[in-house]
Amino acid sequence: MGTGATLTTLFSSNVANLIVNTAKAPFIGTGIVDQLSGLLLFVGTLLALTYWIFTKEATGLFGYGVRTGRWFLMISIGYLYAEDVVWAQSLFVGAMEMVLLFIRQVMGLA
Repeated sequence: MGTGATLTTLFSSNVANLIVNTAKAPFIGTGIVDQLSGLLLFVGTLLALTYWIFTKEATGLFGYGVRTGRWFLMISIGYLYAEDVVWAQSLFVGAMEMVLLFIRQVMGLA
């Protein structure tokens, strides 16, 4: 009984709120750029879902939607990967700066 109660509150607090906020996003922004960005997010989400959910053959207008959804997914996953690589490189640069500063201090060059 506890697991059932937990799962229902977990769904309503996490998954349902994500769906509602994605649907509200195009209408929240104050400027035209914010609204266009939200609309692009909403359309991209729907097209990405058509790529993942529907299993019928992608032909005609539906095929264009599936291919566009695939492009949205590839671009967003590529962006997330590039962000992770840049984050790792910035950690490496910080660590190298610390090592080089330590070497300079040990050798008395500072």
